[in-house]
Amino acid sequence: MRACATASESNVRFARASELAALAGTHDPQAGDWPHTMNAASDAMAAWLGAPDLAIIVGTEGDDPRAAALAAQEWRQRGVTVSAVIRPAVQGAQTQQKQQQARRHRTADALRPWCTMLVLVSGNDYLADLLEALGATRAT
Repeated sequence: MRACATASESNVRFARASELAALAGTHDPQAGDWPHTMNAASDAMAAWLGAPDLAIIVGTEGDDPRAAALAAQEWRQRGVTVSAVIRPAVQGAQTQQKQQQARRHRTADALRPWCTMLVLVSGNDYLADLLEALGATRAT
């Protein structure tokens, strides 16, 4: 997620999967170099995970969900409420609906066991409204 800023009175933090990959020692996350578990006891990993009341994972259908699933699993084991919002992929002219469904399911299925709420949205408006309701604002 690009272009988001936090309101000064809110307690909202944005992080990227690439940050988690660096902490997990993943050299090439695109090549499937993700560990099956992570050392959440390390100081750096604990700092990245933090102690949120609510974690919202935002992804796009077809994304590699392993980083998000690892983080969600750690948060759930700590009693954190975890929600995920899966946005539709940018469609090309020849995108087949069946392929689109398979990508969505791959991403959603990896997160489903660890999420309190999983939302498959049809557009980006839902996410903008959710962030605004949580006290975050879109950067202009």
